[in-house]
Amino acid sequence: MTELKLYSSKKKIFGFLIISLLLTSADIFIICNGNNNWKAWLGLVLFSGCSIALLYRMLSDKCELTIDENGVYGKSTSNKTIRWEIMKDAYLHKVNNQIFICLVLHEKESIYKDESDFKKDMMEFNKIFFGIQEVNLNIGLLNCDKNKILGLLLLLIHFENDKRSKVINDYLMEL
Repeated sequence: MTELKLYSSKKKIFGFLIISLLLTSADIFIICNGNNNWKAWLGLVLFSGCSIALLYRMLSDKCELTIDENGVYGKSTSNKTIRWEIMKDAYLHKVNNQIFICLVLHEKESIYKDESDFKKDMMEFNKIFFGIQEVNLNIGLLNCDKNKILGLLLLLIHFENDKRSKVINDYLMEL
């Protein structure tokens, strides 16, 4: 089975990690110099938590997004494969400098029938206020060309099953 695996960019994560560590250090400096207010403690908790999460993500070798002839699988798809047959369209959307590929589906209910009511409400909230779909792939930190990935997804949505493997192979040969 031919598949394209996309990973997080270590350089981008490292940049965010450095910023987070600097802000954590500044909060420690403020607290150690006697200014013991709640804002410094809140900053310390927030930025040290971000530092730990970014360090974990930087050291992790887990694949963020997998594209194969069956569909798209990623962390942001609730660990489910979104099959090509239920996809209608895809487009890029930017929310607060985060880049998403939004997948427009024919059968939305079949994907999230097992999800909680809260998650369904949050998906509806995102659709109304941010203009994104129920299934969104966060590609802001991925090590790839966003427009090429969108073009590949649009091709794969409209091809038949037997041709998808060749399209993915052709894309891999271009890299």
